[in-house]
Amino acid sequence: MKGVVMAKLELMNITKKYITEKKELLAVDNVSLSVEENEFISIVGPSGCGKSTLLRIIAGLEKPTSGKVLLDGKE
Repeated sequence: MKGVVMAKLELMNITKKYITEKKELLAVDNVSLSVEENEFISIVGPSGCGKSTLLRIIAGLEKPTSGKVLLDGKE
């Protein structure tokens, strides 16, 4: 009997907002996904939809406004 497989990378309800004096920009809205060991995924979408922002959050270069990024079960 095999044990429970833990995701290699897990995004839990990631939201990123940029706030200026004049307005609030929602760059990423409530994104959740799970990537298993040796799994390959692609993030696709039109220009300005938040792909690079999401990748910067995964890389730890930016903090999400809310949500969690787990790598091997650790934040």
